[in-house]
Amino acid sequence: MANNLTQTAINSFLKSDRKKISDGMVTGLRLVKKSKSIIWEFRYKKVGTQKDTNIKIGNYPDISLKTAREIAREYKELLARGIDPNDYKREKEEAIKREQEKKTFKMVAYEFLELKKNEVGEKRFKSF
Repeated sequence: MANNLTQTAINSFLKSDRKKISDGMVTGLRLVKKSKSIIWEFRYKKVGTQKDTNIKIGNYPDISLKTAREIAREYKELLARGIDPNDYKREKEEAIKREQEKKTFKMVAYEFLELKKNEVGEKRFKSF
């Protein structure tokens, strides 16, 4: 079993030739050296197929060990409920994007109405 990661262990890992190091506190959480970056990732068995799968949590040091552990624990909770973390993350990102698009349209509509306010008159403008 892997030892619990500490900042000292991470610093040692960064200076070594090793490509990845796992956390003993949260199973599946690991720090991985890629060609141009160092990332936190969570390794798990895909729901349904049981195929080994990775999901990127974020870049190190932008994401701290504490935050990476919290996110990995959330992913473990999703798995316990039969929800694939990659699917959940993708759906969440799409929902955020849709919400941003709505806000953008709403903002553009209000700007348009402000521009047309003088043309249609104050009384009619308030009906919008």
